[in-house]
Amino acid sequence: MTGEAFSSSQNTFDRDRLMFLAGEIQEVVKMGVELAVLVGGGNLIRGASLKEVSISRIIADHMGMLGTLINALALKGFLEAQGIASSAMGSVCVPGILEQYNQSSAKKRLEKKEVVILGGGTGNPIFTTDTAAVLRGKELDVDVIFKATKVDYVYDKDPNIYQDAIAYKRISFGEAIQKRLKVMDLTALTLAMECRIPIYVFNFSRPKNLIKAIEGADVGTLLLEEEG
Repeated sequence: MTGEAFSSSQNTFDRDRLMFLAGEIQEVVKMGVELAVLVGGGNLIRGASLKEVSISRIIADHMGMLGTLINALALKGFLEAQGIASSAMGSVCVPGILEQYNQSSAKKRLEKKEVVILGGGTGNPIFTTDTAAVLRGKELDVDVIFKATKVDYVYDKDPNIYQDAIAYKRISFGEAIQKRLKVMDLTALTLAMECRIPIYVFNFSRPKNLIKAIEGADVGTLLLEEEG
């Protein structure tokens, strides 16, 4: 989940946005679905802006990872305030503040129906939040990865610029990689293909879309391994 889902043009942490997130997550929990949420840090820090002030990519990525840890704590605190059991874990250790990610512990908490919130990406610079989502998905044996975005489907080109953009309802990882579709970075797509973890891309800003996606409704794009 992008960190921008937490914010508005007025607030870094917008109450209305957080209430929306909590409501959507609570509906999933009521269904009995085990849910892990990996958060980004876009509402707090953007790599492009750091490049403008001559901060190196490695340092910028480390700063970005710290931003995601803040968001993990923020989401945990807000969910708990709404009565939703949750745990926050980071790939980067912050003693006394945030528990370090542990595969076994995360699995046990998911089994207890806690929402497990993951921050810190992979814990390494260069690798994106998308790649971290696939890595954690493999470790936690997830059935599917839901990528929450601002658009309804994966398109062959930017639908905000091109009116004739074609939407894909279902596409293989191989074709997405070949066409260089900007749905995830190449490392994440390749890893998901190798691990055989389907990815469902959908517009999270539309109410109930996450529930609909889980139930199999046509509200986004399904990426999966080659068929046949």
